[in-house]
Amino acid sequence: MFSNPNDQPMEVVGDGQVLGTIPPKGSRPVKIGGQKSLVLRIGTSSSAPASTIPNENPSVTVSVNVPMGGGISVRSLMGKSIFKVSISDDVPQSVSVGVTSGPATISKTSDNVYYVNLNKVFANEDAYDRWREGKSKPYNLSIGITVKDINGYSRTFNQSVTFGEW
Repeated sequence: MFSNPNDQPMEVVGDGQVLGTIPPKGSRPVKIGGQKSLVLRIGTSSSAPASTIPNENPSVTVSVNVPMGGGISVRSLMGKSIFKVSISDDVPQSVSVGVTSGPATISKTSDNVYYVNLNKVFANEDAYDRWREGKSKPYNLSIGITVKDINGYSRTFNQSVTFGEW
């Protein structure tokens, strides 16, 4: 994320090519990577070289947020935050988290913490009974959680919701 405290636009130039323009008194992300030189140009006459460091991939931890297992009721899990996704990144605003498979949604509580909420899976006990027919306890639902960084990092975490009762 680049910030421009000046009254004129600031260009971010990498190896002679403009990578992005930051509005006066504003900020915005500019994708950089692999450039040998980086120059911040303000207005038409002022410029200054800047150093870059390699972008690190985010560190991601997915933890179970509720009790699960064969003795747990699926009703007690529906609508709850079942997984917590914690992210450590030098630019947390560049990271996005989403559900790629399974009956869940994401809620963001800060730049570094997201919760995976289990949707209503079964409308009623009859629907649950039809679904579990031919299956053995404990039952599992799979949830795919994908974490992406604007610099190309992408990883999917496959998690299971385990329960055994209506």
